[in-house]
Amino acid sequence: ACSRPRIERTLNAMGRTELESILKERQHIEVICEFCGEHYIFDNIDVENMLNECGMTIDSQTRH
Repeated sequence: ACSRPRIERTLNAMGRTELESILKERQHIEVICEFCGEHYIFDNIDVENMLNECGMTIDSQTRH
């Protein structure tokens, strides 16, 4: 089953640069589960918090 934490792990794998690029273009990231149709929306704050949790800041590509 899908969940927000599972989607966050997938987004983290994309990397900070790619996530920032999407946010600049669209103002949010929307993920739709192919299996259940659930929509997940991530804005700048969500992405920043997600990256900080894994030790990656918005202005740093390194993990701590």
